[in-house]
Amino acid sequence: MNRPPRGLTLSVDFVAPEGAPAAHRDVVVTVVYALYRGLPLYEKHVAVTCSGRGGSVVLESLATDVLRLTNEVTDTQTNGLADRQTRARRGSR
Repeated sequence: MNRPPRGLTLSVDFVAPEGAPAAHRDVVVTVVYALYRGLPLYEKHVAVTCSGRGGSVVLESLATDVLRLTNEVTDTQTNGLADRQTRARRGSR
């Protein structure tokens, strides 16, 4: 097996905008996404670097992905199947 597996990698750098406080100007946040050929997954990691003299960065929190999942299915997603199944369970056809 090849290491790392074949696929695609995307690195995105985020820097402070013009006019940001001096303490933020030397901070770069890099988000790296990797998609692997033949595997149904992706990898994501975040790197925070500070290029200033003697500066340090303290992360107090980090939310990389927030998935809002629900069990409810709308009628339009199932072409009416969800509504028909609900009526069948209630006994009203």
